[in-house]
Amino acid sequence: MKIFVKRILLASVQLMLVCGFLFSSAMLSSCSEEDTELSVGANGFKIIGTSTDSTDGSAKVSCNGRAQSLSLVFNVADSYSITTDGSEWISIESGAEGVAGASRGVKFKVMTNAGEEIRTAAIYITIGANPRCKLATVTQTITMMDAIVKWVDERLSGEYYWLDKYNELKQKGEIDYDLTGSAFLKAALTGNKWGTGKKKVNKDDGYAYTDANGKPAWHLFSYLREYAATKAAPEPETTVGFGIELYTTLISHENDSYYDAIIDHVYPSSPAYNKGFKRGDIIKQINGQYIDSKNYETLCNMLQLSSTQSITVGKSEGEGEDKQIVTYALELGKFHQSPIAYYGVLEESIEHGFDFQGKKIGYISYLMFDNAYDTHLINAMKEFSEAGVTDMIVDLRSNGGGAVYTSSYFASMLLPASYSGKDMVILKRHELNEEGDDHIKFVSEVKIKLDEKESIVIPLPNLDLQSVYFITSDGTASASEMLIMGLRAQGIEAKTVGKQTMGKDCGMDVTTVKYGSSYYEFAPITFMNIFPGYDVNFADGIPADVDFDIIKDQVQDEDWKEDLKWFPMPEEGAAWGNYLTDSALGEAVANILGGTIFPTASTQGRVFDTPRLKATRSTQSRGHETISFSTPKVQGMYLHSDKVVEIE
Repeated sequence: MKIFVKRILLASVQLMLVCGFLFSSAMLSSCSEEDTELSVGANGFKIIGTSTDSTDGSAKVSCNGRAQSLSLVFNVADSYSITTDGSEWISIESGAEGVAGASRGVKFKVMTNAGEEIRTAAIYITIGANPRCKLATVTQTITMMDAIVKWVDERLSGEYYWLDKYNELKQKGEIDYDLTGSAFLKAALTGNKWGTGKKKVNKDDGYAYTDANGKPAWHLFSYLREYAATKAAPEPETTVGFGIELYTTLISHENDSYYDAIIDHVYPSSPAYNKGFKRGDIIKQINGQYIDSKNYETLCNMLQLSSTQSITVGKSEGEGEDKQIVTYALELGKFHQSPIAYYGVLEESIEHGFDFQGKKIGYISYLMFDNAYDTHLINAMKEFSEAGVTDMIVDLRSNGGGAVYTSSYFASMLLPASYSGKDMVILKRHELNEEGDDHIKFVSEVKIKLDEKESIVIPLPNLDLQSVYFITSDGTASASEMLIMGLRAQGIEAKTVGKQTMGKDCGMDVTTVKYGSSYYEFAPITFMNIFPGYDVNFADGIPADVDFDIIKDQVQDEDWKEDLKWFPMPEEGAAWGNYLTDSALGEAVANILGGTIFPTASTQGRVFDTPRLKATRSTQSRGHETISFSTPKVQGMYLHSDKVVEIE
């Protein structure tokens, strides 16, 4: 597909055209019918103030490609009615009928011309009992659009799940084509035009959060991202960066106006990992700057997106009064950005009462459904199968989604092989979207692309489970929710521990184009998830079966209250996979064993005593205020096209 932007310069025309203006009654009667002789042509009318065709006296009206209103003034000898030639892009807004007189007015409304051709329409007038004749010819030029905006606009018009509303706004002239890039997308898909009162956005395409100034903000799921041409990965499954993922909430302190950023994950063999950074570390400074309400998004995303060749990171080290900021210099480096933060078969701890009674409990912390690392996931699940895992805990607390097919592969491996071939989910697109619907099925094998020419087929292992535990948070979204709901739709007990999920039941078709020296990746929301035979709405999130927000108010122990309050923010030195120091993982294990780690008045079953959970809990001040920030960790749910199209 090639996008061509035609630039047409129109010669000036001699006309008096009033755009978007209703003539007042005073103006229309400025030439008194009683005091002035009515001047009309052979056809019974005369155009006032606009250039005319020399042969029939009809007006020649020209306008640009924007949606707008056009007004025409004329004298007429008898009562009249005005009609168009039937063109869909022009209609009569007012003044379609009238009586004889001077300076009569008619107002037309034209829609945006987003095509690549100039278009014309005829306006007709019927005077008295005479045959109709042409009153005006309206010529509209094309809309002058940036090439990337034109590409985005075309996809929104034909693929956006709410394309009816978008095209309605487009026809009303409420889309600002003077904007470029992501600014155009944000302006087009948010604002009062999408609703009134509190509903000023399309609440299905995004989520609300509070910015650093305490004001409500909106994060769009649909996105447009620009990458430099040199951003491409140097080799398959390799990333260039610093290797740090931040927790999406920052914390402040009572004695200053600065914020702390908490590390959620450090990728093995990355520059940060090699300098000793760990999950739970507290970052105080980035590039010598303290994090505050004005720079937090810039600094945090600079670190996560690796948008600079080098960076300095100051983190808190030491205990108590000996705490100090130690600064480390990081240079961009290659590493594998595997979404598997940790996996393994958990070991029982008889000392602390965790007798597994012959159960083999598998645990995997999965950060993102990344199809580039499907073989890593398959190999991990194969090890679980060979180890004879009887129970499984899937940690999705930091997983904002990802590839649809990877989610279906994960589900297929948790289930018995007999589910292969059944629909897991239907991706429902708008009826006008030429892509149609997709049926995503459980599968028994996966085709892995090795390079442009070669692929291999890998059979999937099966754990044959009828119940699975998931650790979730308000950051668990999209493809993660699809995995949970897809299992529940098959009658599998998919229990959740932690917090209610985000609630993203829609996904994107992602395409990439190259324009100039940059790549542009565009992902508009194009489909909704439909689970066959399981009509459950999770647009507001999947409620947690073991809800830490509820338990926090039920437990009496102040240490537990504090621990549950900050979930899922990791503690200093918190490592993946230690159920004795991780309350969510500990509760999931206790549930599998028929108990809980939280003593409340309503607790039934065994309460596991976990003194190490309390003893190792940090005494650090968490601060008194938190802010959330938009982060690239929220991946969404997508079908990705590997094809890159160059546009001109």
